[in-house]
Amino acid sequence: MMKQEQEIKATIFISHSSKDNEFALRLARDLRRILHDDNAVWIDESALKGGDAWWQDILQELSARSVFLVIWSPDASASGWVQDEVNIAWRQKNSATGKVIIPVLWRECALREDLATRQVVPFTSSGTYDGGLKALLEAIGIPPEGNADDAHAIAPHDSLSDIGYLLAHPELVAPGAWSELKLFFYLESVPAPVLEQIHQLESRAGGKWQQSTHRTPGGPPVGTELIVDAQSADLEVEPRHMRVTWVGEWQAGDFLIRPTSHQCNERLPLAFTVISNQRTLATVQTDIHVADTATAQPTAARAYQRIFACYSHKDRAVVEAFEQASRALGETFIADADVLVAGENWEAALRRAIESADVFQLFWSRNAAQSPFVAREWQFALSLGRERFIRPVYWEQPLAPIPPELARIHFHYVEPRLLNIRGVTGLMGLVQRLVGRA
Repeated sequence: MMKQEQEIKATIFISHSSKDNEFALRLARDLRRILHDDNAVWIDESALKGGDAWWQDILQELSARSVFLVIWSPDASASGWVQDEVNIAWRQKNSATGKVIIPVLWRECALREDLATRQVVPFTSSGTYDGGLKALLEAIGIPPEGNADDAHAIAPHDSLSDIGYLLAHPELVAPGAWSELKLFFYLESVPAPVLEQIHQLESRAGGKWQQSTHRTPGGPPVGTELIVDAQSADLEVEPRHMRVTWVGEWQAGDFLIRPTSHQCNERLPLAFTVISNQRTLATVQTDIHVADTATAQPTAARAYQRIFACYSHKDRAVVEAFEQASRALGETFIADADVLVAGENWEAALRRAIESADVFQLFWSRNAAQSPFVAREWQFALSLGRERFIRPVYWEQPLAPIPPELARIHFHYVEPRLLNIRGVTGLMGLVQRLVGRA
């Protein structure tokens, strides 16, 4: 019996969307610690799907391991890679070797019909991370009484722990110019990686960043959705609303701010309210100093480019590759799902996101050419009249027909091999050229 238990412990495969990386990697780390074996759990940590060698690794590990965990969320449901892995797991479950399939519900969404027939382990806001982990250990076949101490030790902050908030932004903001702002969430004291990020932003921007902190006793459990609302009568804030899933330890939300007035030497109040389950957790306040001294280089505070992605959802796999490469370079990559909030006007939200971007990245394909939503976005981007704002790329041969309005813009060809490698390095050079950094 002990031998069989050890085999189960050492053969776990985790399938997940790269959008759920933080939770997935934390779960893998905790399972490895409980099992006292770094090889006990296999998870793709490359963050970029694609390539024959990469897919062979997936098939080999998926076939070799007897327990298949799929972290289910809206992003996993929309991921073709996750769907393929689930399909293969089902085929292997019904083969002579067999396989245990366990759906892990990380963020609420409808399950596939076949997954709904299995025992589902929830890690949603209705329960704590501790409770979900214990239920998962039982479902895998690891006796909870033998691991109670480990399970308790790995997640001491999952419920009712204080959450700290830190707002960071340039001390001086130019009138009429967009400037970057970050809202950090963390446990206990401000983590070293947060301070390092602020230091890097100051170094790149060539100026001091102001910091405002706030602490809330009794924070929500891991997996809780937090809603962040920005309030200011004198500043444009993009996005005005943001949804964040609390993953514990620390994380950050990225915003842009711009004074609506061109007056200098003003201090404009700005507040962010953090809400969970219709309860206000915190209100973090700061003042934005608008000054002449910031006008010499109005974009200096924006160390990174903001890239708006215009694409057909049928090409999501290609866009994800660019997204990972862009984020690896420190760029802010904006897709429609990042800016839309339930109940908000779709057109208005997208137009604000496009206006606040430095680069309008058009992913051109046969699917994009036929999409009225893609057309609506590039037409608005074109109407802004910005020089070199629209940067189209294509990867299909022959090139899909180009509308006459875009005929004078260069379409950059992306070799398919760059979209089919493990890692982001193959695309990083291309992204640098597209956003004007190389």
